Amino acid sequence: MEKTKVLHIVGALNLGGAETMIMNIFRNIDRSRFQFDFYLSGNSGGFYEEEVLQLGGRIFNVGRRKKHPVNYCTELFKLIRKEKYDAVQIHATDAMDGLPAFISWLAGSKKICLFSHNTRGQSMQSQKIMRAMFMPFVTHPQACSDMAAEWMFGKRANEAEIIPLPINCDLCVYDQEFREKERLRLGLTDKKIVGHIGRFQTQKNHDQLIDIFAELMRKDPEYRLILIGVGDLEESIHKKVENLGIEEYVLFMGQVDKACRMLSIFDVFLLPSLYEGFPTVLLEAQANGLESVVSNTITPSIKLTNLVHFVDLDDSASYWADQLIEHTCERHDTEEFNTVISKDYSAPNVAAKFSSIYLGE
Repeated sequence: MEKTKVLHIVGALNLGGAETMIMNIFRNIDRSRFQFDFYLSGNSGGFYEEEVLQLGGRIFNVGRRKKHPVNYCTELFKLIRKEKYDAVQIHATDAMDGLPAFISWLAGSKKICLFSHNTRGQSMQSQKIMRAMFMPFVTHPQACSDMAAEWMFGKRANEAEIIPLPINCDLCVYDQEFREKERLRLGLTDKKIVGHIGRFQTQKNHDQLIDIFAELMRKDPEYRLILIGVGDLEESIHKKVENLGIEEYVLFMGQVDKACRMLSIFDVFLLPSLYEGFPTVLLEAQANGLESVVSNTITPSIKLTNLVHFVDLDDSASYWADQLIEHTCERHDTEEFNTVISKDYSAPNVAAKFSSIYLGE
């Protein structure tokens, strides 16, 4: 039986929300029925590239779209015409990412899916122009939340299918043994740990995050901060931490495989993002039974349990610190929370959803 061929169009295969979603689908979809290929426009050697190849995927990387837009479009057109994909799946943060939808249409694609991962990006004026140019070529509008659908598709938002982001619920289960061993290894056995997982980019608002933690240290010096992730702003955040004189209290861990396991060593999670689509890390934190203090710019639909606490970005660092102190506590009935999350967000269930879309069922 011939496999259903799907081309995923994404920037790179590094650790990140969109990439992790793709991999959770790829790991759990019936690979005897599907061939997944990946068209990239970022740096090669991404975190997930080796696993993609091991799972039978193929990778086509033509370099950065912004630097070589003509080559990007030409090679994409040629690839789609040659491979005759049954579906093209575009992963987008703003409407400019809809350009491949137009190229796919020119190349003869009949099923063009575009998944909106974000709620903000470029200026609204640019967004409206790009939306009008490219979104008409999308046959299957998709989004991680109502807010993400509105941002990407505008008047077509009500046509978008809201699809839950998949997580590996088994990896998110609270692990007391791992907590004790890892905290001992890090020399943090008796400390209160604030955790954050996210790329070092403007969206994640690390600058304000560090201000909040510095204020928290003034209130209670027994706290420590663990930052997991990499990105363009990592060096500047390092310098800010040094300038504030709190470098011995902040641990930069870089990229961590199966980062959601680290949730078990945290005592509270902090996410003061400027904007988000539907942050899977907050699903994982809830599945782990971990309390989270987050910005009120994040969609309220992320709150599936009473473990998520919204704070206004305009509130003082002192108030944010007080909220972290208030919500630092022992784990709740984690099995109950994991069950709630796994009902709709388990990777096998979401993979089955995408399978139906690609097969036209």
